Amino acid sequence: MGLIRLQVPDRGWLTDDVLQRVHVVGLDNTPWPSRAEWDGDCLVLSPLVHESGRVCCPLRPADRSESVYSTGTLMQRERPYLLDVELARGGIGQICNCLADWEPAGLVPPPAMRHQLDRAKHELAQAVAVQIDPPAAIVHARRAILAASEAANLLGVSYAEQAVAARCDEGAGVPPLLGINLGPAPLSPKVAGQIAEIFNLAIVPVAWRGETPHEADTGWDVSDGHFDWCARHGVRACVGPLLQLDARGI
Repeated sequence: MGLIRLQVPDRGWLTDDVLQRVHVVGLDNTPWPSRAEWDGDCLVLSPLVHESGRVCCPLRPADRSESVYSTGTLMQRERPYLLDVELARGGIGQICNCLADWEPAGLVPPPAMRHQLDRAKHELAQAVAVQIDPPAAIVHARRAILAASEAANLLGVSYAEQAVAARCDEGAGVPPLLGINLGPAPLSPKVAGQIAEIFNLAIVPVAWRGETPHEADTGWDVSDGHFDWCARHGVRACVGPLLQLDARGI
């Protein structure tokens, strides 16, 4: 069984339950069965698949919410990689791959995104150059991760805006749908009026747990009220989700 060893001299950005959630994925993004453990300052992953893969790791950068960051493709070897450097390399690589796919299709990246991406590349180059000094490399790598995260956010927003605009142009007069989940409680008159002004599609949640909290005690008053409201205001109604894999839905 091969090993992927990741040196982590500073665990400040790692979440407390990193060992339970760090994992390895293949080229098709399918997670592999693996085991994670600490060996001194090294995070050691033992995947059951003897191939190169990407390590996905939950981080909580300073003043930011937790996110899962991914390295580039790493081969299994005994010599450790420096985790922060590889996460920076992976984040920048994902952005560049998206640009390579989207720009030929007509995406125009915003200048601010380009600026952040250039910053991330510069910091990554500095980190790679000083890997012999891990603390110094981590400083540059984390700057690269933050800049790459900002670039990814800007790119994602720009892609969404341009994709929606393009689909509206191609719709030949078909109005786009903008939806909202009406939730499990009746709508107040004020909220209902605001929804009717903005949205033309509404999701009516119908969860069996909520509709039938006790056996033989079924009540559809809230969902029926939502459907009646949609009919009166010309809002399209959508029921769902049919399957929701979380604690509330199962």
